[in-house]
Amino acid sequence: MRWRRMAEMIPHPHVVPVEKMGRLAPFTQDPVRDGFKIGIHFESLRVNMFREEILSAAMRACRKARNLRIRVDLHHDVVDPMSSLYDPRLVAACLSAVADRSSQVELFVHHLFSDLEFWIYLATLDAFMLPYRFGTHSGLIEACRDLATAAIVPSIGFYSEQSPQYVFPVSTQGECYHQGFEECLVKFAQRGPSRPVDANARAHERDRISERYAQICMDLAG
Repeated sequence: MRWRRMAEMIPHPHVVPVEKMGRLAPFTQDPVRDGFKIGIHFESLRVNMFREEILSAAMRACRKARNLRIRVDLHHDVVDPMSSLYDPRLVAACLSAVADRSSQVELFVHHLFSDLEFWIYLATLDAFMLPYRFGTHSGLIEACRDLATAAIVPSIGFYSEQSPQYVFPVSTQGECYHQGFEECLVKFAQRGPSRPVDANARAHERDRISERYAQICMDLAG
């Protein structure tokens, strides 16, 4: 009430186009997959991301829960020594993780995905981890919901309000409690991925959100 105004929280609408949700469903069915696959996409290293320390913790969780596999993704600029985003420590940690057969880690290096390529990537995962030290919310969580991929999120900001199922502890100073993170991954290994979403329900939710926004704007306009 600092500005003498009452705030109203409105849900985030779907991110994946409704017409693509059903078409992407076949990518979630992998008959040769053994166990559950968790994705950690470091992208081009946002400033709020944990790096090699979160990968090490994920590897320890894999050793505890033998039905987990980790897919790590990096953009080319992270592995290019001529790039300003080059991170030799993270690259070395990723290569070491792949070489360690007990950790069940696979590494992919590529350019920025198109939207469709990213949706396909996300649909092939059982869970997607947001390795964030700070932040508020994420459209990626909604994309996970659209594609029946579980979201593993930090306890800071409002990530856990978007997706309360698998939350790992992060301090207000941006420090990850590794034991709690490992326990979160083991919990996922015991419960498994999310249930498929109802695309029509997501579409109806978007319509309700649009209507509410329109009503708020009309109320403010008097």
